Amino acid sequence: MRNEPIETAALTGATYDLVLMNGSLHYVRDKESVLRRVLLASAPDAVHAVTVFSTATPVPAEHAAIPVFPDDEGGTVERFYQSWRILLCAHERNRAEHSHPGFAPHAHSHVKLIAARTLAQTEGH
Repeated sequence: MRNEPIETAALTGATYDLVLMNGSLHYVRDKESVLRRVLLASAPDAVHAVTVFSTATPVPAEHAAIPVFPDDEGGTVERFYQSWRILLCAHERNRAEHSHPGFAPHAHSHVKLIAARTLAQTEGH
């Protein structure tokens, strides 16, 4: 488990079998750069799980207190993993959110993707 800025996280010295990026890529403009860095630290048969705000609906104001960079459906995240074995790819649109105490009622749209890297993808991504 790591808890540091995703853009500058020291990913050397370990090989990860499972990478969970839930809500971190919302706040990253250059998603592909981060995905490539994470890939370099991933095992040949790693599984990546990604959830990112999508552009299907506007990002709620509460989440835009700092710059937010949602991804398009079929955008950077999905294109990055297109050669992997896709275990789940879902587009949630305008889903009511109830897990943020103190926030006004609001809804989110997400791209949710779980992909398994196979040995054939170790040379590329």
